[in-house]
Amino acid sequence: MKHNSSELSLLEDIQGSDKSDAIAPKHNGINTIPPVYRKSPRTPSNTLYTEETFDNNLMHVNMDPARYRGLRDLDLDSWDDEAAAKLRFSLRPSGDLLDYLSLCRHPCGLRALIHSVNSRPLRRTFGVIWFVRDLCGIICLFVTWMLILYAEFVIDFIILGHTPSPTFCWISGTVYHFFALLAVVSHFKAFTTDPGSIPIGAANQALGKYLLQYSSYLSTMPVRCTKCLSIKPLRAHHCRICQRCIRKMDHHCPWVNNCVGEGNQKYFILFAVSHADFISYTFSVHAYIYLFSSRTSGVTVNPRTNY
Repeated sequence: MKHNSSELSLLEDIQGSDKSDAIAPKHNGINTIPPVYRKSPRTPSNTLYTEETFDNNLMHVNMDPARYRGLRDLDLDSWDDEAAAKLRFSLRPSGDLLDYLSLCRHPCGLRALIHSVNSRPLRRTFGVIWFVRDLCGIICLFVTWMLILYAEFVIDFIILGHTPSPTFCWISGTVYHFFALLAVVSHFKAFTTDPGSIPIGAANQALGKYLLQYSSYLSTMPVRCTKCLSIKPLRAHHCRICQRCIRKMDHHCPWVNNCVGEGNQKYFILFAVSHADFISYTFSVHAYIYLFSSRTSGVTVNPRTNY
């Protein structure tokens, strides 16, 4: 077979590089890179492409299912329906719905709840909220409300009592109480709203066969949580405190005693922003009163409080 000049020069370069790899000494690991990872010279468009060879001993792929936070398989033989049913009907997770009117529903003639699987009501009913039964979270809730009440006491009886004028006192008090009320309401909604819980024990073989039938239409492979035996949607994570998977979970915040997820993320952001606003406004009002009083001979006393 005849070769043109470009092909002959290319073959000479390749043979020369192979010889240099074979006879080159190893100095401090400089020449210890395997030849398979080295860049081969570019071949012209009119020549045949060189065949690439890979050494399986040099390739390491992490196939550990723990990195996916679940099992990305549809092996239905490993899906235990008995264990899933036991979790679905017997497990009472710490994060679940709470009916605080359960004791007075029947005596008062209120509408009874019609529950489905995992104690989920089939319709929205008055008196049912989401609550996480966690001791640390409940203590943090109590501390948060005590701090808000203490801030109210300091503003009403100490800071606003030394304002330069009654008009400034009423305007500052109105703005501050607006931010405080917004923080209280958003905090209440953040810890009483379902963050996006996923039913426990839903990963049975019937659902697995359905997913296997339509697996070609799915963008990603289904993920089965090995802790609560549920099918995890995209960006869902298992919370060890709530003991269940949460859709679009960001983190579990102890100050709201709840996970921050798909259902209550807006309330959590509103609580954080409003809380930062009324703290900043409190410091600004206090700084204004301090600067105003320093310019006068003494502390300005509000006639409304007489101190």
